[in-house]
Amino acid sequence: MRTGIKVNIAANLLARGWNALMSFIFVPVYLRFIGAEGYGFISLYTTLVALFALLDFGLALTANREIARYGARDDERSQARAMLRTFEAVYWMIAAVIGTAIALMADFVVHSWITLQNIPPEQAISGVQLMGLVAFVRWPVSLYVGVLQGMQRQVAANLITTISSTAAGAGAILILWLVAPRVDLFVGWQVLVFAVQIVALRIAAWRGLALAGDKPRARLSILRQSAGFSMGIMGITLLSLVLTQLDKLLLTRLLSLREFGYYSIASSIAGLIAMAGSAVQSATFPALTSAIERGDRVLESELYHSASRAVAVLILPAAITLAAFAPEISLVYLQDPEAADRISGFLTLLALGHTCLALVLIPYALQLASGWTSLSLYKNIVAIAIYLPSLLLVVPKFGAYGAAACWFGLTFSYLYFDVAIMHRRILVGEQWRWYKNVLGLPLIFSIGILGIARMAIPDDLLLWQKFGFILSAALLAQISCLMIIKEFRTGVLAKLRRIQG
Repeated sequence: MRTGIKVNIAANLLARGWNALMSFIFVPVYLRFIGAEGYGFISLYTTLVALFALLDFGLALTANREIARYGARDDERSQARAMLRTFEAVYWMIAAVIGTAIALMADFVVHSWITLQNIPPEQAISGVQLMGLVAFVRWPVSLYVGVLQGMQRQVAANLITTISSTAAGAGAILILWLVAPRVDLFVGWQVLVFAVQIVALRIAAWRGLALAGDKPRARLSILRQSAGFSMGIMGITLLSLVLTQLDKLLLTRLLSLREFGYYSIASSIAGLIAMAGSAVQSATFPALTSAIERGDRVLESELYHSASRAVAVLILPAAITLAAFAPEISLVYLQDPEAADRISGFLTLLALGHTCLALVLIPYALQLASGWTSLSLYKNIVAIAIYLPSLLLVVPKFGAYGAAACWFGLTFSYLYFDVAIMHRRILVGEQWRWYKNVLGLPLIFSIGILGIARMAIPDDLLLWQKFGFILSAALLAQISCLMIIKEFRTGVLAKLRRIQG
């Protein structure tokens, strides 16, 4: 894997790792200040933000792909600037519509959708109205981040988003502590932080495409040229939105806000697994696009398999650890036996589901880099046809456990169908090489080491001793998986020889 991609992967991993750490630290503090119901309200906020952030008509990924295809000549840079001007005009207009729509729905959401027990309705209405402002300033974020990623300036993008996310979380805690434990104050602080973030991202994106004397103008022809790929991405995004958010929306209706808060905590913990996969995907996608554009099949294959192996090695030890030791990890994290007991069962299923989803991120990136959107589009249509009836049947009877089981079953099916069908058209004949890299040694080492640790952990240990035992087992599994990577293994052995010499 090339140095530039490694730097971008490292930057993405550091940023996502830091954000995960902040989330890991902040969630118990939020629970202490505003309780499970308040956290359920915050989860509604994060769900709405995620919901509308995905509705970008595929323009962010289109911008990423097109920027990666453009060269450094002035005429190509001028075209890239015109594309950005066109796309951002669309983004900001739709952001205004989305923000206004959320604000206008505040009364309906509070009185007809969610079930409040302790939060005053007027406070909740104010919070939902402020969510509209958050959606307005956050919706265009994906465009500017996509442009920076296409230019492979992911260090700058990560620096801006990490600082703002840290300020959003830490500042909210200070407000809840020093001012008042109110959910509307929490959302209001997010508005201020993310307004500054969007300004910084826009400046960084335009500076990266600087061209003296050029005055870009929005052009409808640019939208028409990118319509095919963008519409394919939009279709995938809309269907993915249903698949990834439908369980949460159903649970807000079928469960109390308190129970939904527990499910959201488990979902947020399990979602950390996919962060490493998305870090590798974000760094690899522009390079894959560039290799395909040049017709370099050898480089395309090398990038695809090395990135897939990196994802597997990074996530499988952590994922199996979380799935195998969900009760202990939940208790250490939350310091609340009741909450830990409530989430540990479906945390295991959600963790395994997010693992399967992360493993197919690089095959998905290869499809999009090749301009092939129909496979994921049809796959999502079939998935919804199965997933939606399953949720409607299972969730009323089994609640959060049923939703988690459906999610795991859905994502597990991707490991076969997505990869097998893709390799009939792209990198034909390399399917089994992918299975060996992803589901071979990394999975065997992770399950073997952590399975033995699960059976061997003594019951009479104190909680902190159990956690130390789990960390040791996870570290052993991680090192064993890293040794599969030739570059890592060669480097370690070389250092050992120098030490012995």
